[in-house]
Amino acid sequence: MSSFRCEKCGADIVEGRGGYYITECEHYPLEDNQILHSGIENIEENEMGTREHNVESYLKRCVESVGGLSRKWVSPSHIGVPDQIVIHNSRVWFVEVKTDDGVLSSAQTREHVRLQIEGAQVRVVYGKTGVDEFMEEVLSCK
Repeated sequence: MSSFRCEKCGADIVEGRGGYYITECEHYPLEDNQILHSGIENIEENEMGTREHNVESYLKRCVESVGGLSRKWVSPSHIGVPDQIVIHNSRVWFVEVKTDDGVLSSAQTREHVRLQIEGAQVRVVYGKTGVDEFMEEVLSCK
């Protein structure tokens, strides 16, 4: 789990499933473990590569630029579901977004296999290069 600091007061922002959890911040008056979905901008890139959030935003912009839909998928009762559902030209993909050096967890691998057994198209993209490669696939499906 990664953590960052509020740019205004330095409070810890801890990354968790479904969004950013924040604690002890006067700028975001939330109780511990309440999900904050907006209001945090310009989170710096860490040393390990492009932040996953930035890659997700890039995926969303790319998909929407060609007339498709990209929706965040959060399933509290199912750990390991892919990050995004992408729809374009009547095709649906479940897309897991990782940094360039990201690694799938065992729960993610297990959930991806379950989806694929049911016939779902599951893709894992690594960084912006992975998004670009995925977009080539999306655009080739007409």
